[in-house]
Amino acid sequence: GTVTGVQTCALPIFSIGTRGLRLRVPRLSPLADTFPVRFALSVLRALSALMISVSLLMFGNSMTSTLLALRADIENYSNEMVGLIASGYFLGFAIGTFRSGPLINRIGHIRTFAALSAIAAASVLLVLITPNPWAWVVLRGVMGAAAAGLFVVVESWLNNRATNNSRGDRKSTRLNSSHSSVSR
Repeated sequence: GTVTGVQTCALPIFSIGTRGLRLRVPRLSPLADTFPVRFALSVLRALSALMISVSLLMFGNSMTSTLLALRADIENYSNEMVGLIASGYFLGFAIGTFRSGPLINRIGHIRTFAALSAIAAASVLLVLITPNPWAWVVLRGVMGAAAAGLFVVVESWLNNRATNNSRGDRKSTRLNSSHSSVSR
């Protein structure tokens, strides 16, 4: 409904009819109508793999940062070198935000996601077997570029699949899943 020309939010209503369980969203716009619950579940099912992968990405990324700081302490790296290693990640992240768009346009979302995931995983494994701190700086830069590219892939994938009406719901679902995976 509206209150002095401003649209207000109403809760969805579930109803059981001859066609089964249906979700009725109160009319807030001419486009709002009665949607079957099956449609809502199909959207959730389609996005669940993406949301799980984003959660695992965020969890792995935060754990890697924590564990590399601990490993750098075990390796007796100086505080300055640990700072450089951390800075390498953010430098790579900044570069990755600009370089991932053309890659997505050239090979697509799924292949880009797979390639960047493999690059990020390989760089984490290389850090484990390489005791050279300067190699860690470079590898953390690669990790940062891959992570930024993965986030760009996810965001653009969601934007391509969303309508104007569902974009906010999908973004909030992605943010909730990613933030809940890194909360400690």
